[in-house]
Amino acid sequence: RNQKAISYNYLDEIKASLSVPLRIKKMGAYSRLTWHRISFPGSKYSTAEWMLAGALSRMSANITTYGAFSEYFDPNFSSQLSLGFRLPANFVIMPQAQYNYTFKEFVSGKISLEKRLFNSGYFNLSLEHNFRNKITMGEVGLRYDFSFAQMGFSVRQSNEQTSFVQYARGSLINDKKTSFLKADNRTNVGRGGVSILAFLDLNANGVRDGNEPRADGLTIRSNSGRIEYSEKDSVIHIIGMEPYVKHFIELDESNFTDVSWRLHKKTYAVVADPNMLRLIEIPVSVEAEATGTVILESDGARSGLGRIIVNIYRSDRTVKARVQTESDGYFSFFGLSPGSYYAKVDTAQLRKLDMTSEPDSIAFSIKSSREGDYISGLDFTVRKSEFIPAEVIMPDSAMVEDIPQIAGIVTGTDTLKIVPPKPGRTIAKDTSYLVIHEVTRELVTISEDYYAVQFGAFRNKLYAEIMKKKVERALDKNVELFEEDGFWKVRITGFEDREDLEKYIPIIHSQGITEIWVISNKAVRGEWITQTREDSLAMVRGTIEEAPMPVVIRGTTVQLGAFSTIEETASMSDRLLAAAEKLVTIRNEGGFFKLQITGFADTNEVREFIPLLRKHGFDDITVLHESETGLVPVVPAAITPAAVQPAEPEIAEEPPVRDVQPEIIIEQPEPVEEITPPPPPVPRFVLHAGSYYRKAEAERAKQRIEKRLKLPVEILEEWDSYRVIITGFFTREQTYPFYPELAGLGFTDIFVYEKPLTER
Repeated sequence: RNQKAISYNYLDEIKASLSVPLRIKKMGAYSRLTWHRISFPGSKYSTAEWMLAGALSRMSANITTYGAFSEYFDPNFSSQLSLGFRLPANFVIMPQAQYNYTFKEFVSGKISLEKRLFNSGYFNLSLEHNFRNKITMGEVGLRYDFSFAQMGFSVRQSNEQTSFVQYARGSLINDKKTSFLKADNRTNVGRGGVSILAFLDLNANGVRDGNEPRADGLTIRSNSGRIEYSEKDSVIHIIGMEPYVKHFIELDESNFTDVSWRLHKKTYAVVADPNMLRLIEIPVSVEAEATGTVILESDGARSGLGRIIVNIYRSDRTVKARVQTESDGYFSFFGLSPGSYYAKVDTAQLRKLDMTSEPDSIAFSIKSSREGDYISGLDFTVRKSEFIPAEVIMPDSAMVEDIPQIAGIVTGTDTLKIVPPKPGRTIAKDTSYLVIHEVTRELVTISEDYYAVQFGAFRNKLYAEIMKKKVERALDKNVELFEEDGFWKVRITGFEDREDLEKYIPIIHSQGITEIWVISNKAVRGEWITQTREDSLAMVRGTIEEAPMPVVIRGTTVQLGAFSTIEETASMSDRLLAAAEKLVTIRNEGGFFKLQITGFADTNEVREFIPLLRKHGFDDITVLHESETGLVPVVPAAITPAAVQPAEPEIAEEPPVRDVQPEIIIEQPEPVEEITPPPPPVPRFVLHAGSYYRKAEAERAKQRIEKRLKLPVEILEEWDSYRVIITGFFTREQTYPFYPELAGLGFTDIFVYEKPLTER
């Protein structure tokens, strides 16, 4: 009952096989030993076979020894030797001989010649002699192997008899479940097979639902049968398998069209049924990746912390994965199915290191999609644990008599009481303070007071950029990043006055910053000369008055670009003030706002100052002489006696220089040709990071670069590949520092090239 019965004329069947590959110098060999036993109602019959085959150059050899064993006859042993020689022009000659060890005689000998015609046609000629029956047979034939059948004919001469043979053989295989229909040139009657269908398990339940599509790109290996890959769909068929025998199938996920597709089971054992194809549905999981950092904060400095364990938990609080951070604090895990998770720094390790984590845990969800999800921003900050400055002791409420407080013992009561610790027992560090350093300088090279806040000094630029990004989210001010004395420092600019700066100090402190430097640059004002043009005779009326105009010292002027809007110019000016303490002027000329630096004593000082500008990212640098700037340098004014005005009586007590406006007639200046301002610089160089055949891989590489290096990344589709490039470089030298950074991220196809003129 409830059993499958198969009608055979024997009681049982046992088969065993052992195969061993061999390698002897330049010759490849193969050995197989097989034992087969069949039990009938009244007897048992066993056979054994040992086969040894090898190939060397254009020769092959095969020797097979047979043995038959039964209780009704003596054991019978025989061997058959076959040789094959490949000749020029696609000729193959194959001699064969069979010898019986039991009767000590040759059984038969045969030699055949075969010639391949076209792709699947064969012409054969053979001669065979049977020594036991004394029969000599010759044959000439032609065979052609079609994809759906084998067809041929031959003429055979046996002693004095001649016969003509025509034949056609093949089989038809049909699988209704997968709409598979195939005509095969081999006989498959009595054979079995399987149909393998891989699908995307979007809900991770292990069962194919109606809305789950098929997965392309699966490849397999099988120890038996013939594998047929379908070009129309992703179903794989294995045909010609021996029935009622366990077959092993190995799955390979390396050729999937998406890198996020993964197999949980890669080996299957299948028992084939005769004359039918068995359907096997393979669930393919769509995995996601989660990334983050662990940052150590100590005394206001932040740096990545390596070898820290981060646990990823499922929503039911079971552990999904345990990952360890790299030397720079970065961690990532790939292999998350759709669902809810939360990440948490390992509490046992934190307790051992006497540290605390902020936040304690971060919850996130993985969305169900065909491309897989990517989660970033799992960032933790760890700090040394703080000591508790007091001790809470709950005495036994059953105490009756009062006990005086001695050395930390409290009186018998049912209320809580905080007992101060003994001096020197614990040291509590208060992290609620804020240290402010004042840096005040008086400069002649600026026209108005300038205020900035500087904090943080990092050896690694990545951590400085993390702090900069964190502060930018909390403030509406400009945050600059610059290098000084081997450290990367963060500076906030754009404050109107000292009162505006002090409003932002509590906000800066709320970001975990405990030490800042307030930089106050005071402008030292002096007397200036203004000039007005009245007519084409260039009559200049000069008056000495106090006005907030920039002082231009004799020497050279450096221009750092021409901009079309004042907002862009002001932003660049703030950046420039943060990088250098020189006089910065903005001139409106020809519809463009020109940003210039003056105050250089000679060209040698300019030459020493230009590398500092390039270091802070200023590349559009133009050196101008003072005659090209349109500004008048400070020189002693030549005062001439002025004509007395009758209508205005002279006042003796005021200085003449204040009351009299002398007219100075100067020569007509030479006409100066107006120079068209150069166009804004355009990035010319591109840094190539990698090339991928799948867009999902390119997107994942783009996200990694943007996360770690904070650089503009683009994906270019060219033919059948996707190139990941980094843009925004004005010179080739600017790309050099990022070569080791990209190599550390695992990118190997790194090179720089210049954009064509048509793409700039």
